[in-house]
Amino acid sequence: MPEKYTIMVVPKATSKMRSFKVSEKAIQISMSVLIVCVVATGFFIYQFFSYRSKANQLMPLRMSYNQQKVHLQTLAQTTSNLKKDINRLEKFNRKFRVLVGLPKMEENIQQVSGMGGGLEETLVAFTQRREQEFINRMQRDLNKLCLRAQKQQDNLLELSEVVEEKKSLLACTPSIWPTRGWLTSGYGYRNSPFTGQREMHKGLDIATSFNQPVKAPADGVVTYAGRKGGLGKVIVIEHGYGYSTRFGHNSRLAAKAGDRVKRGKVIAYVGNTGRSTGPHLHYELRINGVPVNPFNYLLN
Repeated sequence: MPEKYTIMVVPKATSKMRSFKVSEKAIQISMSVLIVCVVATGFFIYQFFSYRSKANQLMPLRMSYNQQKVHLQTLAQTTSNLKKDINRLEKFNRKFRVLVGLPKMEENIQQVSGMGGGLEETLVAFTQRREQEFINRMQRDLNKLCLRAQKQQDNLLELSEVVEEKKSLLACTPSIWPTRGWLTSGYGYRNSPFTGQREMHKGLDIATSFNQPVKAPADGVVTYAGRKGGLGKVIVIEHGYGYSTRFGHNSRLAAKAGDRVKRGKVIAYVGNTGRSTGPHLHYELRINGVPVNPFNYLLN
């Protein structure tokens, strides 16, 4: 028979004494539970202080990471803006080379493949690896942009030499928008807004406000100023080197036949004369009498 123990409890000197009988097994179970609770409490206390210590160690790293992240984002934005500027410069150079008769630029910038990492790594190693990958990618982008910028610099030097030789040609080449507005119909075949039949549209239709100024796209001599069939009030300019331009549907004309005009001079005002569905400018460019797409010669 298991041994039992008597526990006596005396609350106060004047109170009645109480006694409890507890078996040896119950005492053993209680002691075991107490030991487990003490060990578990100690373990949780140790984990708490361990995690807090690690968090304190990571705090400077997190602050440094945030600062570097801001710097890298700024670098990425700067790189993106530089890329856009170089893209615009390349587009301008391609059109300008067409105007001066130079061959097309060669595109030979090589793409560089990315880098990967392992799957098992610490938080610090992962953060450092991601930062280094980002820096490497930015460096590759900057290297490519530097190559493109150097190529454009060489190209501009070549263009500057040609410009010196072809100043007269460039002055006579229609290269600016004659007016500002919305391009509502381009050069090429389209369905006529009047007959619905397919027809060749020999210029650009630029919709804009009534009486918007129309400017000469290059130096030249006005050879015609008056009405011409469905184009209404028309200005025709001979620029030399085979270039000629015409501007239709004007409300009124600011130049007359025989006038010499410079690029940017106001020659007429946008209107709705002739066969027209609303205020707009019909702009044509011809080379040796043959209509060509004016859009291919616009630099701005």
